[in-house]
Amino acid sequence: MESEVYRSSVYNRTMRWIAFSLALVAVVAVAQREEIRVPAAKIKPMPSVGQPGQGPERLAGTTPADWKMTTIDGKSLTGKGLRGKVVLVDFWATWCGPCKKASPIMESLHKKYGKQGLVVIGANTSERDSDGRPVKWANAAKEYKKEHGYTYTFTWGNDDLKKKWGVQGIPTMFVIDKKGVVKKVLVGFDDKLEANLEAVIKPLL
Repeated sequence: MESEVYRSSVYNRTMRWIAFSLALVAVVAVAQREEIRVPAAKIKPMPSVGQPGQGPERLAGTTPADWKMTTIDGKSLTGKGLRGKVVLVDFWATWCGPCKKASPIMESLHKKYGKQGLVVIGANTSERDSDGRPVKWANAAKEYKKEHGYTYTFTWGNDDLKKKWGVQGIPTMFVIDKKGVVKKVLVGFDDKLEANLEAVIKPLL
């Protein structure tokens, strides 16, 4: 008798478990077929990278605090020392394809307007060694300038300035007027880059 009661109890528990499992499978199947909708008012947008006020564009219309760079020849350049000149600063790296496309434009602008008071600066940054570790050395920029025969000014070791100015991608270019005010910030490379830079630079000379 006790054996029959035990078997009956096991049977009942087994059947309940099977029923529960089948119900769970049914719920999952329905959930997969139905689209779960959340009211739009309850969805909070994620902040995007490079929102206004965070990137380099925030410097437009401002005078950056005293800044300095070191040329590949060991000379010092400062914001104050360049007052009275129109300055084009191009943040770039030797491994950056778009930067390499922009370099001939920097050279072209230097040759066109250098004698009229434009100072073009190729601000080398974000260089890495063979293990991918950040390095600060002048040789990368020196070899690049020599290889391509560029004649405009090159500086090196600009990682800190890049961060300070909010540069998030390269190439990034700053056009600074004779009073030291940033008049334009351009990011990236396209076929209209030279024309866009000229349109800003020429009235400032």
